[in-house]
Amino acid sequence: AGEKTSIGGKLGLMVKAKLNLDAKEWGQKLEFDGIDLTKIAVEADMGAVKIKGLIEFYKKDATFGDGFRGIVECWILKNIYVGVTVQFGTKTSAINPGEDFRYWYVDAMARFNPGIVLGPAIGIYGFGGGAWYHMAPKNQLDPTLLMKVPENSDASKGGLPSKVGATLSGEEYVPNEGTLFGFKASVTIGTVPDPKPVNADVQLAISFTSSGGLERIRFDGSLYMACDVIERKDPALKASVSILYDN
Repeated sequence: AGEKTSIGGKLGLMVKAKLNLDAKEWGQKLEFDGIDLTKIAVEADMGAVKIKGLIEFYKKDATFGDGFRGIVECWILKNIYVGVTVQFGTKTSAINPGEDFRYWYVDAMARFNPGIVLGPAIGIYGFGGGAWYHMAPKNQLDPTLLMKVPENSDASKGGLPSKVGATLSGEEYVPNEGTLFGFKASVTIGTVPDPKPVNADVQLAISFTSSGGLERIRFDGSLYMACDVIERKDPALKASVSILYDN
């Protein structure tokens, strides 16, 4: 028998209405004021390939202003995982009142098994990277969050991160006019030939101020034991370390 294929989707709409107090008939009247598209979600399971995707729109958000974000996850033959999150938006400037500033980020990662053998006991099982403009990871702006477990655990439960600004890699970005640009790069390593006993992520991130100076340098490391490198579900042990230089 052939493999079963399933494809599904969801569409979010917001119907708007306004109260017309000048209506001549009844003294007041509720009038149609348009429809906003808020969310598009797609999920497909085609046996060898599984995909989840989400596009979410937001307006007049207190933190993010107006914009949208998109998330895509893809599993191929249960041996390759790719996750990408993007967000673009505009927000009223606190530095230049009456003007808006643009912001965006791109965050991506890929894991695969079998990996690239580096030596008799270690190999590379994935790469990641990202860039952002007029944004910053939330836990860089607030040092008390540096070692906090990321809240977007939806991904580990088979869902997509529901919070605006959250990414599949665990970062949460917020608009920040003081940051001009930033980027990061990461690598996933593990034991060979099987990464399940021990695998880890190592990441370096650098950002610059709006005046062009060095803003922050951050190093992160996460260790997983007795855990599949693709799914990363229910590790027997997880340990993390973060080092932040804030100029």
